Amino acid sequence: MSISHVSASQIKLYTRCPRRWYYQYIEKLPTPPPSKALAYGSLIHEQIEGQIQGSNTPDRDLIAEPLHLYKQAIPYLQHLWRLYHAGWLLVEEEIRIETPSGVPIIGRADVVSVGRVVDHKTTSNEKYILKPEELAQDLQANVYVYWYHQQHLQKLFGLDEDYKQKETTVFVHHYLNKKDN
Repeated sequence: MSISHVSASQIKLYTRCPRRWYYQYIEKLPTPPPSKALAYGSLIHEQIEGQIQGSNTPDRDLIAEPLHLYKQAIPYLQHLWRLYHAGWLLVEEEIRIETPSGVPIIGRADVVSVGRVVDHKTTSNEKYILKPEELAQDLQANVYVYWYHQQHLQKLFGLDEDYKQKETTVFVHHYLNKKDN
């Protein structure tokens, strides 16, 4: 049994159910298709990435029903677009952390800028939004922070070595998919 890498999601799954992790990642048994909510979140994520990079226009069919999601995101997306095109924002940045075991932790950060890593999530219920104390304990958020601190800001953003980063913040930008009243 050889494992080439793991992700934060794999580690979370393993801590919840080692058997399911084994079947999915070692035995490579087929997994059920993603839920409708997960598939929808993935589509929204693709739209956000394309909007920031300027590589697509919004999919009107996709956003027709939850138009409020798109309206709430417009100022945020415009801000990210400006940072991205100024060279101060990385989108879908690959994360790789070497571990003593030789099995790296890999993943992708949705958005990285100076001092922050942003993860985009969609949810239909506010109870799934992580509170700050929960985010501080979240494995994925901690992987992002660790990775960010391992990088040289010069490599990421061209900042000189004298630039001192006080702290890195992980933001989870949630899009609530609720019907307008």
